[in-house]
Amino acid sequence: VFERSTSARACIAQEREEGIKRIHGQVSQVNQMFRDLASIVQDQGQHFQSIEGHAETAAINTKQAMQELRKAVDRQKGNRTHICCVFASVVLVTCFVASRYIGTLHPSPEGSFKNLHLQC
Repeated sequence: VFERSTSARACIAQEREEGIKRIHGQVSQVNQMFRDLASIVQDQGQHFQSIEGHAETAAINTKQAMQELRKAVDRQKGNRTHICCVFASVVLVTCFVASRYIGTLHPSPEGSFKNLHLQC
């Protein structure tokens, strides 16, 4: 009887030890899972910070681009006005020169009449 009870106790002790080892292994696995999860969360936080930084930089660059576009539009309007004024001036000078030149080629009938009157 004593041998049976000793062997039963040894069997129970061995089962407990195996159960404890199994639970210890499972706890170690859960611990490793939490460590992996913490590492993933930390990496995700760094990625989010990086994305946020890129978004802020993009917003700043977009504002600067809008300012540069406004300046370019203003310059283009100024250049267009300047070109129109130069073109109008050239047309006026050309008309003035042409009218003088045409006036010397074709004298008016009154002018020729005056010349005849003076000769008489």
